[in-house]
Amino acid sequence: MDVGIATQASISPVLPFTPDFPKTLESIVDRIYIDTLNIGDGTRGKRSERLGMAFLFSENELSGWYQMDIHLRVEKYFKKFFPEEMIFISSDKVYPLKGKVFE
Repeated sequence: MDVGIATQASISPVLPFTPDFPKTLESIVDRIYIDTLNIGDGTRGKRSERLGMAFLFSENELSGWYQMDIHLRVEKYFKKFFPEEMIFISSDKVYPLKGKVFE
């Protein structure tokens, strides 16, 4: 934001990450958007289901990361590191920085 350009990070799809991942984004983003294979595929997870994503996650022992509420758990985790007003869920369709330039 040093030159007045708002920066957003989109975490999509939510995949396993290390506990210190939020530190990577610290001081380089103005907003964080969280999206998943269920809420972000445009059909409430039907496309991801049709593509067999649940099976792929299970096959790779990652079923815990393919849950309908994973975006809420990731949001809660990121709120430990960032103010609530910086974190958005993609399904909320709120993009406050769209086209915004800071002075």
